[in-house]
Amino acid sequence: AVSVSVSPWFLAFSIFFFLALAVVKRQAELSRADLRGDIPGTGRAYQSEDRLSLLAIAAASGFASIVVLALYINTPETGSRFTRPDLLWLTCPAAIYWIGRIILLANRGAVDDDPLLFAIRDPASWLTLAAGAGLFVAAL
Repeated sequence: AVSVSVSPWFLAFSIFFFLALAVVKRQAELSRADLRGDIPGTGRAYQSEDRLSLLAIAAASGFASIVVLALYINTPETGSRFTRPDLLWLTCPAAIYWIGRIILLANRGAVDDDPLLFAIRDPASWLTLAAGAGLFVAAL
């Protein structure tokens, strides 16, 4: 609609990152159901036995998004767009922390239905986002 081309790097990152969040949502749903002793929501094809598989899928997809980010940071085009591209490398540990944390919390049943709504209310998520934004601005 606005004639903006989507970068293949952004597309690859988004696919893995948002798949991880979608799986975290299912993981959180199953974890909370298990904690309450409930049967998971009707109409869903997931069962309690799927928690470990979902955990692995969320972690693999989340960390794949960070690998895509790291590969992008290492490209010559990134070096030409930023004056201090080396600072962008520090966003990777921050992203690893955040993805790992939300996956662990979902497995414990501490994440509500939507991981993005959880992140909006979570001070550690805000701090991680602020650190990443600060690093991005410093790298410009």
